[in-house]
Amino acid sequence: MDFKLNILGEFFMKTSKTVASYLQSLTFTSSKENQLIDHALHQLELKQDETKVLSELCANLRLLAVKQQISKEGLELFTMLQKPNFGNDFGRTINLWF
Repeated sequence: MDFKLNILGEFFMKTSKTVASYLQSLTFTSSKENQLIDHALHQLELKQDETKVLSELCANLRLLAVKQQISKEGLELFTMLQKPNFGNDFGRTINLWF
């Protein structure tokens, strides 16, 4: 699991937005990226775990980036999902050290 997604959770805590409302506010020029967002929104409507949904969205955006088929807007979302959150990441990984 990719724990770098915590930065997005902190963003929503600060702005009092939900993941679904944030994803709904995004607009992409690429139909592939719109399909990924629609799929993520559908999963959230089915009450699936937000971290899992965002992790899958990040993985799919990574595939588009590798294929060089990602738009500027998609790349910005992918970058935001990949930003590390050292406070939470450190706390979760300390158990792996001992």
